[in-house]
Amino acid sequence: GFNLKPRMGNSDLLDIEGTIGIGTGGRGFRLGIDTDFEWFPDVESQPGVATSFFANYYRLRDKGQMIFGAKPMIYKTFAGKDAEFTPFFAIPLGWTIYEDKAMGYIQAAVGCIFKPAGVEHFRFTLEAGFDVRNAYSYISGGATYYY
Repeated sequence: GFNLKPRMGNSDLLDIEGTIGIGTGGRGFRLGIDTDFEWFPDVESQPGVATSFFANYYRLRDKGQMIFGAKPMIYKTFAGKDAEFTPFFAIPLGWTIYEDKAMGYIQAAVGCIFKPAGVEHFRFTLEAGFDVRNAYSYISGGATYYY
């Protein structure tokens, strides 16, 4: 699949992100909004603690699916000579509404965002999610352009 995710930083503690995407297979279309609250910023030796609240719509086969939830996470950025590495751990949880049924879910996710030395505008992400209850397990990777 392919997603376009414009992101706007409203303050040091709040970001808003939209998602519109297409793909093949079960999830052919997606649309969503995400708000990230930074409870404790990643400063000095303290790791960052944040929570993302989200609502997403997916077109599954010929029916719609809504997902609402939160992704509490902890992360820490390590910087070197013009390079950065940010490992994170999150517990996405929420509700899925599909075919007039609501079902709770929980996942565990681990990953990293990295910026190679000499690369100014791109960040690369690798993530794996694991089913804890009524969720998908996945491996995901991507590239993000920052201007």
